[in-house]
Amino acid sequence: MYKLLLLEDEFEIGSNLEMVLKMEGYEVDWFTSGGEAVEAAINTDYHLMILDITLKKTSTSINSVFTNGMEVARFVSKYKDTPYIFLTSRSDSTDIMQGLDSGAEDYITKPYDLTVLLARIRTCLRRVKTIQEQAPSSVLEFDGIQIDLYTHKVKVDGYPVQLSNQLFELLHYFMSNQNRIISKEELYKNIWNFDPSNCQLTNTLEVNIKRLRQQIGSDYIKTVRGRGYVLEAKYR
Repeated sequence: MYKLLLLEDEFEIGSNLEMVLKMEGYEVDWFTSGGEAVEAAINTDYHLMILDITLKKTSTSINSVFTNGMEVARFVSKYKDTPYIFLTSRSDSTDIMQGLDSGAEDYITKPYDLTVLLARIRTCLRRVKTIQEQAPSSVLEFDGIQIDLYTHKVKVDGYPVQLSNQLFELLHYFMSNQNRIISKEELYKNIWNFDPSNCQLTNTLEVNIKRLRQQIGSDYIKTVRGRGYVLEAKYR
């Protein structure tokens, strides 16, 4: 059974979503404050976190610094590789880009369609399951780059490289499709579950490609004008 963390401070929304998720067969821990969610996420192994970005209530505890879902995700990601989805009423393209750039698997605006949310959760969990099933032979290698799909450890020419969850998934996709030109549309769809036609102002992909190049070296991922990107050997 998959174990999910839900952070939602609005009682009606939180209780209804908790009930639906449990009916779908998930084990759910529901929290209404960022501090409680952080403590649980650090001390418990969750398959996925579902985080409301805007928390209306403020906590009086020492953990009141965690006043929104992004702060929770940012802190937890320092210690765990738990994937997360953002829920929010913010639908501006800048907010969407900021959420995806932070490493979120998806960004879903309220009011959301429950069937869409459940589908996005299943997509994310399938990725987790695939990684776990590949654990015995979970290492991918390409021209000096080595990634471990189970531990999320990355090495380039033998040296460890720290990548966010989002950059790791992006590199994983490139390494699974090495020497093949991948369009921007394919990357948006498979990495972010996001249709770029709905958000013309976003440069999320370009920002993350730049960050990935900075981490692994600029010679691996090449831009193919008008077509997309390709992962090739450095000196090809």
